[in-house]
Amino acid sequence: MFPKPKIHPLLLCCIVGLLHAAPAPAAELTVLSTPEARDALEQLAPAYEKSAGHRLRLTFAPAAELQQRITAGARFDVAILPAPVVTTLSRPPLLRERRDLARAGMGVAVRAGTPRPAPRNAAQLRELLLGAGTIATARAGACGERFLLLLENLGVAEQVAPKLLDTRDAPIELLAAGRADLAIALAGEIAAHPGVTLLAPWPPEVQCYQTMAGALSAHTRQRAAARALLRFIAAEADAGALRSHGQEPLAERSN
Repeated sequence: MFPKPKIHPLLLCCIVGLLHAAPAPAAELTVLSTPEARDALEQLAPAYEKSAGHRLRLTFAPAAELQQRITAGARFDVAILPAPVVTTLSRPPLLRERRDLARAGMGVAVRAGTPRPAPRNAAQLRELLLGAGTIATARAGACGERFLLLLENLGVAEQVAPKLLDTRDAPIELLAAGRADLAIALAGEIAAHPGVTLLAPWPPEVQCYQTMAGALSAHTRQRAAARALLRFIAAEADAGALRSHGQEPLAERSN
């Protein structure tokens, strides 16, 4: 029987130290987001992956579809969604550690390359709506209801109502397909679509804003990495990285 080899205490300490010093394995984080944040996230992703050493898997879909997926038990780590959806999904809770990131105003879109004067005030917006053919819009949600109220306040509800093409899908898809002359949608969503152009945001006196928020999945297995990603996105939002993509950083409003 051979004697048991002995490990010198100093060598044992070195081995333990090396094990503790070993870097944490890279994580792959799944991010669910609505399309209006697509360009911004795709721009920020390489910087995050380089600095954190983690990989991002980005998935984009309309808010209603993502809400259904999350409710049905989809696996993900971070979600970027309209604030009311985050509030709803935080009650079971399916989402945690919410951070409000930016807000996006509503805008008027035309097909790319279509020449048309941009409305600068409510009166010009009124004339634009009256002169348009079909107008694609989504009536669901706070801003959809606000648009209908806007038509009432402008005194054009009866004239414009027959022109409205209501859809549960993104109105800009109908516009890009040539089924509408104008589309009413979030400015960030318009900016993210290559086939359409943001003609103008709604004038300030009638503008409706939607806040975008980020949150962690209540069931993420990568909580530390997901939390760090959400902090990174929030910091970039505060730095104004989202402004070029139709988003208004919330930090700028508090200054």
